[in-house]
Amino acid sequence: MPGLFPSNRWLMGAIRWKWKWSWNRCGNSSTPCGLDLPLTGGTNMSKVLRLSFLLCMALVLVGCYIVPAQQPDPTPAPPPPPRWEPITLRANGQGAPPERAINPAQARMMTERAAKLDGYRNLLEQAYGVNISAQSNVRNFVLQNDTVRSRVDAYIRGARVVDTIYHDDGGVEVLMEITLGDDFRRMFPR
Repeated sequence: MPGLFPSNRWLMGAIRWKWKWSWNRCGNSSTPCGLDLPLTGGTNMSKVLRLSFLLCMALVLVGCYIVPAQQPDPTPAPPPPPRWEPITLRANGQGAPPERAINPAQARMMTERAAKLDGYRNLLEQAYGVNISAQSNVRNFVLQNDTVRSRVDAYIRGARVVDTIYHDDGGVEVLMEITLGDDFRRMFPR
């Protein structure tokens, strides 16, 4: 393999560099202002390699400097949401027997259903509130028509009939209740 690679002497002769160090002086001051590193033809390649190696190592060491991580300021955890006690709502529902029932059994079932629906509506009014709209018509300073409408629009689940009372006139009264817990409170953000 002697003919494949050039000799060291040829390599050293082809790449000869010498660093010439000189300090620039600032005015009359004896302190140096800068460092000149001009390349001139020179003799010792090992000094150049050593200087290059030291420069590379300095850059590597500066790049590997580990900055200590600052711990974030400990912020206190937010307090847990308050635990609400369950609320039990109770409401009465009343139903009157229909006039056009086919037989007494149908009248009784329709009356019970009307009382139960009235109980649901009363529970919803307590839980969600009532939307009331009113309209009055006046002509020549005399009230012609006065209309008040209430509307409840919501879902109810878990209501139960506690007691049912049958009156002598065929009417039915139903006592209903519902327990509102944390699920109900989550529906209303603060």
